[in-house]
Amino acid sequence: GRQNVAGGRYWRCCGHWFGSEACNIQNLLQSAHEITKTKHIPIIFVTAISKESRHIFRGYESGAVDYLFKPLDPVILQSKITVFLDLYTQRKLLLNTMQKLNAAIDELKNSQRIIKEKNMLLKEASLRDKLTGLYNLRHMSEIIENEFSRALWYQTDLSCILFDIDFFKNINDTFKALY
Repeated sequence: GRQNVAGGRYWRCCGHWFGSEACNIQNLLQSAHEITKTKHIPIIFVTAISKESRHIFRGYESGAVDYLFKPLDPVILQSKITVFLDLYTQRKLLLNTMQKLNAAIDELKNSQRIIKEKNMLLKEASLRDKLTGLYNLRHMSEIIENEFSRALWYQTDLSCILFDIDFFKNINDTFKALY
């Protein structure tokens, strides 16, 4: 039903109060759409003035999303308001979902960074002797392969000297506290 409140006419539809007041609609629309908080609010023009296309297009150009003519059909009005409330609800759900997705993306990026760091540590650990910290046979194999490829590419000679220390376990056992 309609009520006169604070000098304007207001009516209740779909559990919400709506109002109509005499004002400069274009200024109201421009002000409302410049404010980020109200930019998403759908504006429906209700008029008894003119059904001419130029007036209707002027309303759309000013930011209106719909145009209704007086006398209002309560069923059509309620239907349109319901649609816009549904769109508003869907928009809020979409924004909420986007926030959750962005949080999940940030979490995934952080996980990827951690995994990359752990992989680098694992690679380094796989190339060094745990006890001595010296490079192991795997690292030596990678280096020899790279240097052999480089020698082939640049057509240069390659020399390699390998030392094998007999009874290295005795050295490890004797000096392991120093490592």
